[in-house]
Amino acid sequence: MGPSLGAIRRLRWRLTLSYALITVLTVLAVEVAFFALVQAWIGSPDFAALLGNALDGVAPEAVPYLSRTPPDVGGLQNWLVGRMRQTYLRLPFDVDVTSGASLLLVVVDRDGRTLASANSGRAKAGEDLAGHLSRSAQSVVRAALADDPNPAHRAIRGPDGSVAAAAPITRDGQILGALVLLPDLAATRKEFLSHGAGAFLASAIALTAFFGFLGTLFGYVWARWLTRRLRVLTDAVEAWSRGDLDVVARDTSADELGQHARQLNRMAEELRALFRAREYVAVVEERQRLARDLHDAVKQQIFAVGMQVGAARTLLESDPATAREYLVEAERLTRQAQGELTALIRELRPAALADQDLAAALDTWVREWSRRTGIVAEVRAQDARGVPPEVEQAFFRVAQEALANVARHSGATRVDVDMAWDRGALSLAIVDNGRGFDVTRVLGKGVGLTSMRERVEALGGTFHLASTPAGTRLEVRACRVPPGSPRSIAEAEGEL
Repeated sequence: MGPSLGAIRRLRWRLTLSYALITVLTVLAVEVAFFALVQAWIGSPDFAALLGNALDGVAPEAVPYLSRTPPDVGGLQNWLVGRMRQTYLRLPFDVDVTSGASLLLVVVDRDGRTLASANSGRAKAGEDLAGHLSRSAQSVVRAALADDPNPAHRAIRGPDGSVAAAAPITRDGQILGALVLLPDLAATRKEFLSHGAGAFLASAIALTAFFGFLGTLFGYVWARWLTRRLRVLTDAVEAWSRGDLDVVARDTSADELGQHARQLNRMAEELRALFRAREYVAVVEERQRLARDLHDAVKQQIFAVGMQVGAARTLLESDPATAREYLVEAERLTRQAQGELTALIRELRPAALADQDLAAALDTWVREWSRRTGIVAEVRAQDARGVPPEVEQAFFRVAQEALANVARHSGATRVDVDMAWDRGALSLAIVDNGRGFDVTRVLGKGVGLTSMRERVEALGGTFHLASTPAGTRLEVRACRVPPGSPRSIAEAEGEL
């Protein structure tokens, strides 16, 4: 199993577990929000309206006690207390409003005097209830005793946050009294929490288990679908990183991943075209360089050999000694041409790089070049192991081309070749003591200089050439690439 497959599987499970966790937390948050909303709802105007509707449904039960003359106060008191013990009001979400020390639940007559009270500590029989009520609560009692048809006048939320509700007790359209309720909102909220905690815990466990399972299942299916598509992309990218640009990331969907896959495919196609173009240009440049080298060296030497042989043939009968000298010179020129051809063949295939690193190969080649040309050369090259083959190839070719130019054109007697690591980059400097040349006139026209510069720039490196009558300095530089890591031209160009 490759590292990408393991990473994708870990991502799949992380996505699955995160989706399940989010589902569970969402369910718990909904339940907590529900309890918080009920707490906020208790004491709201809507809550007061529900109290009023509930009282309207209970008030007719007090008619038998108030229709007697005199009213059956004892029976009314027993009914009120008993009704309260039976939790006579049931509101939505099982909210109970019949508890609390400040609860006021009374039946008053037509004059507003207390007939029966569920909490004798708040209002006693025979007392005027108005003395225990706020102004807003008094208005509620007056509206009920007046049989006000508007329910909003008989159930209100006061400015202090308290709630009051009252319902008229009537028989045949005649007002007998009113049923008045002022709940203890703090006790109501506490009672709701205490009774709702168990239900909350039970429902939380059940819902967490149920939705947690659904969330895990759905999260796994979704994560598997997503990671499969990611695997297609990673497989394609890994193949491209190994140089196999023929692999295609197949994803025909219209979302972001599909668009990304198509963009990557276009990039791979452009890289293939770029590599083909680079390869073609490199082949053309190499052919041009070979043609130039054959023209500048071997062709001239063979022409000279022909001249020497022709002169010797002319003098062979009349002056054999001179003819022999011409033949000796022709032999020398032939050996020189053979050496030039051998050097060209070695440049076409630098076998030295196959058996040793760049520093050793460069040192060997420069010493052989020095022996062949008679130009003193000193090499100072640090170990460059770990440099990718394309970098070694480019630097070796640059050194060959530069030294070939020195031998042909500079008239130098000494050359210094330095290769070293400098601030994380590989640099190569070649300095001669020749007669120099006009860089602005030559640069960009000569095939050799253009070839060297393009080789280095293809790696994302830099090429610098300076020349004076006292000598010429050529310096190239390229960032180091981690050993064994494949890279594209676009990557190399983006580093510098």
